[in-house]
Amino acid sequence: MFDVKIIKGWLWDVAEITALVAAISLLMSVLFGPNVPFFGNVVSNLQPLLQAIGEGGIAVIIAILVIVAIYARR
Repeated sequence: MFDVKIIKGWLWDVAEITALVAAISLLMSVLFGPNVPFFGNVVSNLQPLLQAIGEGGIAVIIAILVIVAIYARR
């Protein structure tokens, strides 16, 4: 019926899209503040994680690394 490679490819595509949306949401929220529609509450949702990691600047670095990694695979 379904090939494991096809399902694995679909799941990988969904993971890439989710990571890209999360990275862009984080970047938009950091750049334009918490009042950006759809993207605004990302930083407040990740605030406990960001406090555990360190400075808020690390969030932008992570977002950029995710975007670059996704585009580097193509």
